[in-house]
Formats: sequence, C-alpha cells, structure tokens
Amino acid sequence: MTSPTLNSQSAMLAQQCAVPSRCTAPVCRAQKLVALRFRRPDLKKAARFFIDFGLSVVSEDEDRVLLRGASDETACVIIEHGAPAYVGFSLAVASADDLARLAAANNTEVIDADHGRGGRRVQLIDPDGIQVEAIWNYSRLPDLNVPDAPPENRVKQTPRINTAVRIALDRPCIINKLGHTVLGVRRIAESIAWYQQNFGLIVSDFQLMENDALPVVAFMRCDLGNQPADHHTLAIASGVETGHMHTAFELNGLDSVAAGGEFLRRRKYHHTWGIGRHILGSQLFDYWRDPHGDMFEHYSDGDLFDSNVPTGYHPIHPESMHQWGPPLNADMAGKKPSINLIRTIVTRLRSNDDLSFKRLINLIRSA
Repeated sequence: MTSPTLNSQSAMLAQQCAVPSRCTAPVCRAQKLVALRFRRPDLKKAARFFIDFGLSVVSEDEDRVLLRGASDETACVIIEHGAPAYVGFSLAVASADDLARLAAANNTEVIDADHGRGGRRVQLIDPDGIQVEAIWNYSRLPDLNVPDAPPENRVKQTPRINTAVRIALDRPCIINKLGHTVLGVRRIAESIAWYQQNFGLIVSDFQLMENDALPVVAFMRCDLGNQPADHHTLAIASGVETGHMHTAFELNGLDSVAAGGEFLRRRKYHHTWGIGRHILGSQLFDYWRDPHGDMFEHYSDGDLFDSNVPTGYHPIHPESMHQWGPPLNADMAGKKPSINLIRTIVTRLRSNDDLSFKRLINLIRSA
C-alpha cells in the first residue's frame, strides 16, 4: 500500500509541475515506436553489435543495413553509411489521414518510405534537431520464433518435474521487439509539448527536483485508448547531455536478460549497468554500450498502461531509478568525466535553455 507521506509528496510535486501531462486534441496519436536510424562508418562492425545484441538482419548492402526483432513488423534498426551519428526514430501512425494532418500541421509533405520498407511517411524535425518519422502502411515482416521461457518452479507451483534448466550462453539472446528510446533535450517543456501535440503521447510519470517546476524526466506512452501500451515509448530527460541517451529492446524473461548479458560480456562489449529492476516501468534491465558509445538496454517484464491510468509525480534521487540492483554509477548517470562533457556543460551554460548553474548543481546532487 502506498504510504500517506508518498501520496502527499506526489500531490505536492503535481502541483509544482508546470508541464501538462497530455494534450486533449493532438494532430494524431502514434501507435508505437517502430525504428531507430543511425549512421556508422563501418557497417559490418555496427551490424555485428546489433546481431550480438539479439537482432536479425533484414537486408544489407554497401550503403545500409536493416535489422529487426522477432515480433517487429518492419526493420527496427536502420544503419546508414556515414560519420557516427544518431539520426532519429520512426513512429507508426494509424492512417493516411494521420500523415496528411501531420504534414499540414508542420508545413511538409507525405512521401514514400525509403529502403524498401513500403508505405508512406512524413519526416519531421523535433525541437532538438532529431529526425522523427511518422510511417504508415509499411510492408509487414512475418513473425520469427521466440523460444518459450523455461517453466519456473515456485512455492506451491511446480510445473517443471524431472527436467533441469540449461540456458545457452554461446549465442545471442533473441530480441522480441524494439521497446522505447530516451532523449536528452535542452528545453524539456517545449519538447514534451511537441510530442504531445503532434503524436498524442501521454506522460505516464514525471520525475522532479524539489522546488523546480520543470521536470527532470518525462516517461511518455502511446495513447491507444483502452488498449494497453508500454509504460513508455519515449522518455525525455532534462539533464546535461542531449541527444540519444539509450534505446531498449524487449526480451522474454530474466533468464534471457542474464544470458544475453553473459554473451555480450564474453564478446568484450562495454557493460554500463544492471541487472536490476526499474521503479518507473518496472522493467528488469541490463545496459550496454556499442563500440561508438551509444547505450542500449535489454529488458523484460515491463508495465503496460491504458489511457485511463493517471500520471504519476515522483522525486528524483540516486535510488529513484531502481528497486534493486547495483548502485547507479557515473557511466549510467552521465557524470563520467570527459572533455566532451565539459564542452557540453560550458556551451549549455552560455545558451538560453533549461541548464542554469543552479539547475546543474541540483542535477548533480539528484543523480
């Protein structure tokens, strides 16, 4: 049962927060996250990481590689040849009318989808310069097989008799689907409003600092009405670093998360944080970095909310990201010292965005 103190604190934070939790009349309502887009100088090396992470190749040539999870209906990772960059992501919409309204509202046009995916799209740029593609009527890929998780013997429930559990550690785990992506932004209220107004995203949970009307993090889900949606499809953070913070892929159970991590460890990839269980979203998590430093998450057992669940308001502090697991470290919290981090701080403190010196100090204390 939630304590009265926590209820009182949540009510105080809700009153403090200056950002609305949803838009009542969005241009359209996104259905789900369907793809990420990156540029990499070495396509084979880049694809190798995602294959080891658990994706399968859909198509490849000298200019690009497309990969997917087992239940993804279209390629969920698009890697194009070029200097290292996170380009953006794609959201599925429900109809041609949605595309037309988005195009009209943003003074652009509806065009064909690229890379042989089929369907039509509208290409937008969010307030931080991230390419956000709305896509509809793409060609559906057939489902691939995801092995069942082994039955678990629990107290008074023992379905596994005369059978031992053996988990394969010599091969990648199998990713079921692309789950969510997380962005660091310069003006969080503006960014949240942009995604709410264009795509109808609902804030599942805000995290805030004491006496600060601007949230630090907004976890946003698709509005599918009475149909449950992942706790967050997009999370937006008002931290120090901007751009891609991490992207998460769903696996089938804790054994898959652990086995996938063991395989990546044997392949000498960089482990960032995990295994643990999140508080907001409840996912069992494990975080890794690719050879270019981008961070990716394996997760399982995440929350699903329909549109009737009200927004939560929570304080942010070092233990607010996980119920159990290893302590939050500097790599995950974005406090790992580097020349790029120092440059980012200096540049942003000189600019007219959310990061003031006072807010920077409070963010460091909170993280």
